[in-house]
Amino acid sequence: HYVAQTQDTAVITTAAPGSDVAAALKASAYDNVTAYFSPTTDDFLDAGITGVVAPYTPGDESWKFKTVQGVPVGSYTSTQRTNMRAKLCNFYETTAGVPMTEEGTAASGKFSDFVRYLDYLRARVAERVFGRIAAVPRVPYTDEGIAIVETEVRGQLQEDERRVVLNSGWTVTVPKLSTVSALDKSTRTLRNVNFTAVYAGGIHKVLINGSVSV
Repeated sequence: HYVAQTQDTAVITTAAPGSDVAAALKASAYDNVTAYFSPTTDDFLDAGITGVVAPYTPGDESWKFKTVQGVPVGSYTSTQRTNMRAKLCNFYETTAGVPMTEEGTAASGKFSDFVRYLDYLRARVAERVFGRIAAVPRVPYTDEGIAIVETEVRGQLQEDERRVVLNSGWTVTVPKLSTVSALDKSTRTLRNVNFTAVYAGGIHKVLINGSVSV
């Protein structure tokens, strides 16, 4: 995941869509690029936010509300904030006395923590399945062997549910041996191992309605 920083003033002074750095990144809809605006490039906001979020296991963090030690806090007008948010460009500012990053989105519009978690999940599932297959003399191409693969996928999803990164109710489906083609069996390829899950995400905004009567 690439964390980019720009001091291109057009990012904050020009309304969307624009033709500045942030606008170009948004137009490319990069999942794995998160852009930050800062008035100067030598404050290393990009490195700072990376240092804050990287120690978390992916999915445990939000990229919003983070204080970055040693980085000067910016001050922006409502128009400048609107321009940055419209271009999916993040920034660092004090809100209610708290120095914090906003909004925690990648250039594609997805939240950066979600993108980071997807990369993590792909890697962990692949590691589990590969590790299990490589650790034994042979995983047979039988319903029992297919179940071994299923168990590893389920294991990762269970772990992430325990971390409250995934909601409960996820599913894993695998094929029955009787439905596998002769070609796949001859090439020892197992297809159609599928799962569905819902990312728990996080709360960034709260709207409260109330009434008080006498």
